[in-house]
Amino acid sequence: MRTPPYYVGTDTNNAMPFPTGGAAEHFYIGRLGGELTASSVGFDAEAARALPAAQVYGYWDLGGPSHPGRPANQTAGAWGAAQAAAAVEVLHETPSVGGKTLFLDTEAGNGGWATDIGLNRLVMAGALHQLDQAVGVVPGVYISPRFWSQSFGTTGWIPGIAFVLYVAGTSCPSDAARAMAGWETLPAIGGMRPMIWQFHVAECVGAAQDWDVTPYNGFIRGAWQPTPVMVPVSQADMVRLRAQISVVAADLQEVAKTLAAIEQDAKN
Repeated sequence: MRTPPYYVGTDTNNAMPFPTGGAAEHFYIGRLGGELTASSVGFDAEAARALPAAQVYGYWDLGGPSHPGRPANQTAGAWGAAQAAAAVEVLHETPSVGGKTLFLDTEAGNGGWATDIGLNRLVMAGALHQLDQAVGVVPGVYISPRFWSQSFGTTGWIPGIAFVLYVAGTSCPSDAARAMAGWETLPAIGGMRPMIWQFHVAECVGAAQDWDVTPYNGFIRGAWQPTPVMVPVSQADMVRLRAQISVVAADLQEVAKTLAAIEQDAKN
């Protein structure tokens, strides 16, 4: 199989060098915080300084519906939206991160992901909707196929908002060229084709770093873009999607009312 052109990067606290097949680092993806709190833990400032700001991206830990940080009176959809709103605010306040694609880091270690798939879906849908409404932001999701299936029921569940898919490590190729040779084996998730692959993680034998690869050079312009899988959608699925979107829209109205009340109190 012919290896297509590829671009390599790192994430979190993992700067170069790594086995790139001779390529230079093209992008970096660092942690900006999680849930409702900004944090520099997981952000390698040196790696960010080594690249143009447009090639530096951020991710945000997304907590599930049972996360202890979720207010007792807040719906699951509003909880997802509130986390995304916090992420957008930090992104706009971090000049070293010029990449517009903002990734929701979705994994068990972030806590709160429930056995109730319906609640999990509302959190993800609320967060993606909030990112989609933000000015100058392209929604992204970092997740493994296994965790998507565990949390949302099937890799085929479509949340209703297009996003850039950043696939968490599913195997351990020894370098970027070998990873690209297996690119076509990566599954679509949530109706989206993979855009980035974290092909080598700290759990791989002999690895101390996370290594990323992509055949898409959209990052050079400051944003990867979603690549949907064009599949037919049944009428029943459309009805369910519209119902989910209606729930999220109602949750967002609730958030807007709360913010308006807070602003009015501040003026008084």
